[in-house]
Amino acid sequence: MLLLGKEIANKIIEELKPVAARQKRCLAIVQVGQNEVSSSYVRKKQEKAAELGVKVKLERLTDSLSENELNKAVSKVAAQEEVDGMIVQLPLPSHVAMQAVLDCIPPEKDVDVLSSSAFGKFVLGGLMQPPVVSAVARLLQEARVKLQGSEVTVVGAGRLVGLPLAIWLIQQKATVHMATAHTKNLAALTKKSDIVISGAGRPYLIQGGMIKKGVVVIDVGAALDNNQIKGDVDTESVEKVARAVAPVPGGVGPLTVAYLLRNLFSL
Repeated sequence: MLLLGKEIANKIIEELKPVAARQKRCLAIVQVGQNEVSSSYVRKKQEKAAELGVKVKLERLTDSLSENELNKAVSKVAAQEEVDGMIVQLPLPSHVAMQAVLDCIPPEKDVDVLSSSAFGKFVLGGLMQPPVVSAVARLLQEARVKLQGSEVTVVGAGRLVGLPLAIWLIQQKATVHMATAHTKNLAALTKKSDIVISGAGRPYLIQGGMIKKGVVVIDVGAALDNNQIKGDVDTESVEKVARAVAPVPGGVGPLTVAYLLRNLFSL
């Protein structure tokens, strides 16, 4: 079974329309450098924001900026009175400290829940979740998964996907295995897991031979492969073994955008 997020995401957008009619919002997006995967996600956010009448201010910055210059630029956008919520589109150039940049976003405008302050509240059980967490949670709900006591492998410990998902899964009383680039035997973890969630950004990393029958697999990875955005999961081989698969594209992505906009109206 394929877990597709588009229909659910459209329902969320429809539910937000009465609220959006009463509350005008402005979303600022800061994008640093040229990254086609990031640009694709920015376009999708712009499209869905337009459906709700949300004004989007896209600030494109060169990746040659120093860390100090980038922090000042992000802080300047955040200080604009008309901006109700903002995001810094990841990834960022390797020469800047990512968390320092994200911490330039005031918590009251942090729709991605990535600043230290907003993320700390989430870790301690705050109501606002990172959009990717809400998206994965909704797909697992659709798959009728019981998280308490389940063994879950999260592939990739990144700040945007792996880390917040691992924390949320622990909150749900799942047994969580974290796999990083230094994990020696990934298949040993995935083969014993009831749920596999991958956000490593490595196309075809997760193959059907690496999972047990009846598992639920959620693909949250994204990378360019032959000029196409591909996920971490080889859907064709995995679908033959798994009970349910959320593919890329079409799975988590649409829901992540919808929940980001829901966060914007919840600030």
